[in-house]
Amino acid sequence: MQSLQIELESPDVWANQRKASELGAKVREIKDILDQFSFWDEKISDAETAYEIGDPELIAEAEGSLKLVESQLDKYDFEKMLNGEYDYADAFLTINAGAGGTDAQDWASMLLRMYLRWAEKHNYKTELVEKSEGEEAG
Repeated sequence: MQSLQIELESPDVWANQRKASELGAKVREIKDILDQFSFWDEKISDAETAYEIGDPELIAEAEGSLKLVESQLDKYDFEKMLNGEYDYADAFLTINAGAGGTDAQDWASMLLRMYLRWAEKHNYKTELVEKSEGEEAG
């Protein structure tokens, strides 16, 4: 963060608007992450204090705050998992039942539904390019 700040203060940076804009965006992104960490730290500290005091109302409120922190941490973890070099790109998923018979066809059908529901839940756009139905099942 410190090196970004020094770089932003350099007069040479402002000669290149695109570079200045990229650096400014990076600084904002880092600041947002640090703010989020501070929020989580504050909620955890508040919960520790509530448990030390032992007030049932404060403990109930702290438990609600910790559940919020947990869900936000899960979301943050998922977003960080998908921030690699190629993670912006589309993906193709192929599910084949193979020569497994009716059970394999059923399983392939269940997997397709599972992946489609997961993508829908996470607001990913999906498109079924091709689907070959089995003779007896999915």
